[in-house]
Amino acid sequence: MADTTPRLYSSPADPRTEYAPVSWMAATALFVAVSFTLILLVLVRYAFLSNEPLIASWLFVFPILGLVMAFAGRRHIRNSEGTRTGLTLATTAWWICVVTGLAYGAYVLATEYTVQADTEKQFGAWAENLKKIEPQTPNDPALASAFYQTLPPSQRVAFSATNTTAMQDRFGQDFVTFRQNKLSMIIQRNPGQCELVPQRLKQWQQSPGKIECALAAILRCPEGEFAMVIPMEATIDKGKRDWQIKGFDGYVQDAPGTKRTPYGWNVEWLDYTGKAAADNFLKVAGSFPDAILAQPVAFEIYHTGSIAPLDGSRIIATASDRAMLTGVLGLIWPTSPAYAQALVGGFFVQTPLPDGKMTPDANAKEDFAFCWSNIAYDKITMAGRTLSASTDKNCSMRFYPDRVELAVPIELKTIKSDPKNSAALGRMILTLDDKTILAELATTRDEGLKGARTGDIPAELQKKTCPWKVTRIESNLKVIRAAPPAGAGGQGGQ
Repeated sequence: MADTTPRLYSSPADPRTEYAPVSWMAATALFVAVSFTLILLVLVRYAFLSNEPLIASWLFVFPILGLVMAFAGRRHIRNSEGTRTGLTLATTAWWICVVTGLAYGAYVLATEYTVQADTEKQFGAWAENLKKIEPQTPNDPALASAFYQTLPPSQRVAFSATNTTAMQDRFGQDFVTFRQNKLSMIIQRNPGQCELVPQRLKQWQQSPGKIECALAAILRCPEGEFAMVIPMEATIDKGKRDWQIKGFDGYVQDAPGTKRTPYGWNVEWLDYTGKAAADNFLKVAGSFPDAILAQPVAFEIYHTGSIAPLDGSRIIATASDRAMLTGVLGLIWPTSPAYAQALVGGFFVQTPLPDGKMTPDANAKEDFAFCWSNIAYDKITMAGRTLSASTDKNCSMRFYPDRVELAVPIELKTIKSDPKNSAALGRMILTLDDKTILAELATTRDEGLKGARTGDIPAELQKKTCPWKVTRIESNLKVIRAAPPAGAGGQGGQ
């Protein structure tokens, strides 16, 4: 019998009228894109009103996140087989992020380009002044102009760029530090043969009202190629950038392994052996408390060369034994006419260097005589012994046709000095006139950067000795107080 049960028939659903939810990824992408645009517009307006560049690397998070969400949303919709919508939203978000992200990226690159151009311009002017410095000129206008660029713009209004005296009076020890920094020393050793080449912005960041950055550069000279880092800061006022090269003693990155030419290693060897000779001179002169013995012996070893260093050490070491046999006469060493003449005039020279100030003092020779006769009690020491925070520790070297002169920083504790925390800056001048060494220096200097550069001192230099002679001691005998420890408050006085 036929089945007569009634049946219900349903027609297929019309896909044009069926609801499909919007992809949450597409909606999120559009929200991120719109948020990025609104935030960018607000920040652009603020930057425009405050005359500051808008550099905020965190803003790039928005377009990157928006692009990722838009891409994922498009894939999600296409793979949903019609169960998700929002392709238009994802596409719109994609293009908003691309256009605004690229626009902001172009703005950042353009700003970085102008900052790079500004820093290179300031560096070029500074480098030209450095190359004109005359180290033996107390009131050198080129030195003043170079130092002027290290001052904050707000302090420059009180000085002209060449007013050396005013800047020395105002900035004292900072001026000395700049005069003696390692970059200045290298340039002064190679007059007319230095090239300072800017490379790139190593790092930079913006904060309200200023830009801080560091410019990487290269110093090329007959001694080799030296990496440099120049910290700089721009004060922004009404859209104008006033640049300052920050005062710093580490412009030259002379790290272990720095490659030098043969001439550069000869200069490094001279510097090292000269400082060692100066230190040994002071140790011998102060090795016995009685000035009538140690100082004359030290003078004959390191000034006239009439006594060999080993013989001098024996003379001082056996002084006590001689005194037991002959009394005080055993402590007396016969002085040469050269020593007597040197103490009367020539061995000590009062100069306006290192800080450029010359204070006439009728008792200068008496002050030095006090220091000289009390070397055993640390009245003359290598730099940094008392003024530990002082950066006046770099030797300066000058080359002449018949000699090399090395000025080694020292400290003198005069009668006016506080026993613990003050001293006068000075220089011990050493001279080298060995013809063989001078000829080798001339040859390697002419070879310059053409010579093979190495990261280690040549073995033959390590074995050589350098016959330095102590010629004189220079100082203005101006007593300087040591700066207080960090956190103690206040500034070191002068």
